Amino acid sequence: MMSNKKQKPSATTASSHEAVGTPHAIRHHPPTELAQVTDVTDLQDCQTVSRWFSATAKRVAALAALPLALLCGGQSASAQAPTPTATQGSHTITVFPDRDFVSLSLYTNLAPNTSLTVEVFRGGVLSGQCLGMVPDTAGLAEVNHPGGYCWGIVPALGTAITPDIKGGDVVRVKGTANVGGVPTAFAEQTTVADLKVTVAPFVPTNSVGIVQVQGYANDPAANGGRGAQLTPFTVDIVSPRFSDGSRIIFGSPVFDVPGTLANTNWTATFTLLSDGVTALTAADVLQALPGTASIGYLDAGGNGLSSTIAENPAPAGPFSATCNAPLDAPVLSTSAAGLFYTSTNINVSEARTFSVTNTGAGVFGQLHITSMTLEGADAASFIAPTIAAGGNTVAVGSNISYTVTMRATTAGEKNATLVIHSDNQTGDVRLPLTGFAYSTKPNAAYLVARPALLDMGARSLGVSSAPYTVMVYNIGDASA
Repeated sequence: MMSNKKQKPSATTASSHEAVGTPHAIRHHPPTELAQVTDVTDLQDCQTVSRWFSATAKRVAALAALPLALLCGGQSASAQAPTPTATQGSHTITVFPDRDFVSLSLYTNLAPNTSLTVEVFRGGVLSGQCLGMVPDTAGLAEVNHPGGYCWGIVPALGTAITPDIKGGDVVRVKGTANVGGVPTAFAEQTTVADLKVTVAPFVPTNSVGIVQVQGYANDPAANGGRGAQLTPFTVDIVSPRFSDGSRIIFGSPVFDVPGTLANTNWTATFTLLSDGVTALTAADVLQALPGTASIGYLDAGGNGLSSTIAENPAPAGPFSATCNAPLDAPVLSTSAAGLFYTSTNINVSEARTFSVTNTGAGVFGQLHITSMTLEGADAASFIAPTIAAGGNTVAVGSNISYTVTMRATTAGEKNATLVIHSDNQTGDVRLPLTGFAYSTKPNAAYLVARPALLDMGARSLGVSSAPYTVMVYNIGDASA
């Protein structure tokens, strides 16, 4: 955990990886008690905060065994809600941006026959909401998590959308509380912290008994809007079972360049089990590597609790196919799986056109194409489209056409890949390019197969593989 506040003695701190022999000088909360903590002054110790995040994870997992996906519906219970405040009283808002998942805890004081509304805003624009959420008897209600609710209809679109929650977004909860027998509307909100685990657990070179995780923690509003290092936060790894029987170990994170506003990258080092004393065994290291690494930030803006927990790995988008609420994100698809150029004389240009369609969804689903580059052994034989400064924007459901030219200077088969750089949900898109160039007209067929190789894996004798499809293209200048 990192903090600008003076830390009480702890087994791990942000400033040192050394074990401290003195016991923690604070009240340690067991998991059941941590779930009830509302006084953040009790949570200033690094491992106590880490255990609070662990307790939160256990609590929100309570519904995960339920297969049911609940659908948002009804009207907002607090359409005339007052000006939003930070979380109050026992209420807790926990946001998992990598999973577009929001968990509400301890909302046990609602007026009879009322429900909760969760909204997500970016720059003041509503990008996702769920109406009619009814907490269980413990006051727990979740959206986009097994056993919880699906994201609902966004009025501006008229369709259900799963918001792509990011740092800086605002998550707002509205409802009607029972205050001394009087139904009283409330609105609480938290700003999602801009933090991420960018590198999953790994063993540093030439290290024994050590695991590390890397990421960033940024406060985008600080430093005149230029961002700054965000503190405090915790980092942990959750895996099925470590040698002490626990499922969690806690890391000691430090910024790569401490005290530098612009560098928000950090590295967390894990050397001890959850007791903060016992060293990791070789088996513990192996257990940690496939585990889920999390960074947690506690927002103590109100007298309730709000937190952001980012994870790696974690799936984005709707948690269930039955939700029918696509992710608010651009999705780039091309009109062809590849471009093929039939026999072309060297030093002569041959053009092929393809289109890019944005099949994404949502309020912020616009696709932004920034550039296109070429890679591969024969990249010099092709000319990529030029994207003007500022890039191209493709609205949801729209498309744009581009032309790629082959102009080879030597004869033979030519292969390269066009890389389309954009903010596509799954990253860069690669389009294979294949052509045949000649110096003397061949008057012959030239066949290529795609895919060129098939990996059918290992299997027992007499056991058939699944069928594979191979397309054969003739890029010669005569029939095959």
